[in-house]
Parts: sequence; structure tokens; C-alpha cells
Amino acid sequence: MKALYFNVFICKNGEKTDYPISKLIDHINNKQAKDRTKEVDGKFIFLSKHRFPEMKRKDNGMAMDGYEYEVGNRTVWIGKFLEDKPFAGEIGSEQLEEISGDVYQPNTCLFICEAHLLLMEFTNLGPKKNALEGYLSQFIEGDEYTVKLVPLIKEKMLSLVKASESIKEIVITVKNDDFSLNSVFKEYGEHKTLLEKAVESPVKAGKEMGANETTIVFKKGKMRKNMSSDMVSKILEMINIKSDYLVSAKVTFLNPKTQEKETINLKLDGLYNTDLGEIKSNGFDFLANKFTEHYYDTHKRNKNTEYHRFLPLENISIDEIKLK
Repeated sequence: MKALYFNVFICKNGEKTDYPISKLIDHINNKQAKDRTKEVDGKFIFLSKHRFPEMKRKDNGMAMDGYEYEVGNRTVWIGKFLEDKPFAGEIGSEQLEEISGDVYQPNTCLFICEAHLLLMEFTNLGPKKNALEGYLSQFIEGDEYTVKLVPLIKEKMLSLVKASESIKEIVITVKNDDFSLNSVFKEYGEHKTLLEKAVESPVKAGKEMGANETTIVFKKGKMRKNMSSDMVSKILEMINIKSDYLVSAKVTFLNPKTQEKETINLKLDGLYNTDLGEIKSNGFDFLANKFTEHYYDTHKRNKNTEYHRFLPLENISIDEIKLK
């Protein structure tokens, strides 16, 4: 599981303010479920679960289940209802039934309000940055007020792939419905035939089989010959990482700086993110505790001062902003 990092602000006419995001989150939490559901770009977003805003800790210093670790923190589930419904069944049985209810994919979100910081779980199907901004902004009166998420960035790794002497594996996963080369790739010109064979044909086969996604794997075998890093770089640069049809694009390569094998996901390349490891439970309380431990114990509040690059923030009184 990966966590993406953002600085989060309520803006007035585009200017970042010091208004505490906790006030907005508390306002949403106090609403009925139907009023916590908003439509953003044709998708329904819903804040479904939250910790109590009070700070309570165990004897070992960790947050008590259901309560926050710090007074200004807010931990919530914000998710998206999915249009595509999977099937439910039993292993070894041919009986499969489409799930009848609305399928919901939540992202765990840890708002650290004193630092204007958000740690958000990265999921392929959950809401992304723009959807979250649009959702939260709908609870503020007046078009001059908006919620802005500014991604924390890091050095991109794609240049290291180009310099690598050994590309081990490329794994590209795309959504099948309404797929076309133009929906995932850009400026592919002379490489059209290659992409038609390598990507478009498997997607067509996946559609015929009733699959929602297709994963294409290019892997270095036991032969000594390496995949061409130049060709790999050209293909990867053609990928539109912002495409909603692209689920992931991962490259495993020998890092020329460290001489160690690494894997990057182009969806996250250049965005500061941290790895929480393999998570066996998907319950809200468990994940809320995991995110708290991850940031405070493992990473020692290392991004608490990132918002300082935006100082001074515009001072705004609590009464000035009207929530709805």
C-alpha cells in the first residue's frame, strides 16, 4: 500500500489561507449520509467513516481505536462509487453473481491540520486529487473559496530507467471499456504498429473474455540479451500517466546509481509517496492506526514543515467562511 502526500489549503480567490481544514472535515462528518454524498465529474464521492476528533492515547502512546493521535488530526474514509460491478462466487464453483449493491472504493485520508498536510491512500479505483478537491469544495459557500491539494514532489526516476543497463520487466495495466491507443498513449506516430500488436490486440481479447482490465507484461527471461532501454524509454514517454484508462505502468530495472533492482510506477513517478507494506486488513480502524503509526513512528513527522514554502498564508477568520 502506498500513501501520497499533499499540502492542503482552503483558498480564497486562489490565494492559500490559514483556515483550518479540520473545521471543514468536522462539518462534513456531522451531516447525514445522503448529504455527505456529492457528484463530482459524473462520479459519486462519499465520506463514509471517521475517527472521533478528540485526542486519546493508550499507555504505549498510540491512539486509542476510534480516536485521533493529535488534536488537529482528522482521519476519514473518502471513497467513490464504481460503475463497474464485479462478480461474487465461490472458489471451485461455476456460479457467479453480479454484486447487487453499489460498489464503493474508499481511500484512507489522514489530515494533519497544523501542518496543512494530507496523507492519502493510493488506490487504482478510489478518488484522485481532482475529485477530492471538487468534493470538499462543494461544502463551502461562494465560488471564491476552493480546496487546493498541492502534491509533494520528488526526483523523477524515468531518467534512471533510460540510463539502466538492464530493464527487467514492464507491466502495463489498462481499462478495457472504450479503450483506444489515443486514450492511453500520446504522440506514438511511428510506433503505432508496435502498440497495436503489444497492447491493442490483448485488450480486444480481454474484452471478448469479459475482463474489465488487461495487463501486458514484457519480461526479461534467462537469456543474456537485455530489453532495449532506448525503446523502453520511448514507449514509456508516450504513456499519458493522467489517463483514466491507465491503471498502472510499472518498470523494474537495475538502478545505475545504486546497482540495485527497483520498481517504479509511472502513475506515481515524481510524486512523493511512502510504502506502508503489504496490508492484510482493509478495516477502517486498522488502516487509521496504520497511517498514524506510519507517519509518526516510521517517518517521524518528516513532512510537517513542507507548507512553509507557501508562507505567509492569508489570514482569514473562522466566521468569514460559510459552510454548507
